[in-house]
Amino acid sequence: MQRKKNIRLIIVLTVLIAVTIITYFIQGNDGNSSIDKTLFVYENTNEVDQVTIESQGVKVDLSFGNNQWTVNEKYKADPQRISVLFAILKQVSVRRKVAKSQKEQITERFATQGVTVSLFEQGQKVKQFQVLGEEAKGLSYMAHAESDEKYLVEIPGYKSYLAGLFELDANGWRNPLVFDINWANLVSVQAD
Repeated sequence: MQRKKNIRLIIVLTVLIAVTIITYFIQGNDGNSSIDKTLFVYENTNEVDQVTIESQGVKVDLSFGNNQWTVNEKYKADPQRISVLFAILKQVSVRRKVAKSQKEQITERFATQGVTVSLFEQGQKVKQFQVLGEEAKGLSYMAHAESDEKYLVEIPGYKSYLAGLFELDANGWRNPLVFDINWANLVSVQAD
């Protein structure tokens, strides 16, 4: 009696293994292992002299001239934010494609809320991509304008909301430094 039960269990186990293997090969692994992790990386950031960030009709133009970055050719840009921007561009990594169940929803959000980022070298566009984020979940997505694929991105080992930097308005990119003096030498301040 026990022998018959063991034989049935071995047959059920064999069938389950066969079904699992067949399902794996039929469904595939969605090509996640063949995704280029560096799809959005731009290594040559030292040559970039202009970055435009457009969202819902609002454009922020970051340009380099006279040894400094400026915002919309009016204000000095925050050098720390510029450094973070270029660090993201050098280190961003594709985690995976957007899940099939989310693809339609994410595509619609890209069309309405997506931020288009363009990098220029000497007036020539060298890279363009779109960014979208879910701040509550800390997720950031990127896509190339000419591609239908959307990707979940990250910086490996760094847990932060990457899309937040691209969602800044012109004031967010401005240098917050008001006075560049040694506060210990300040004697008085008078404002009118």
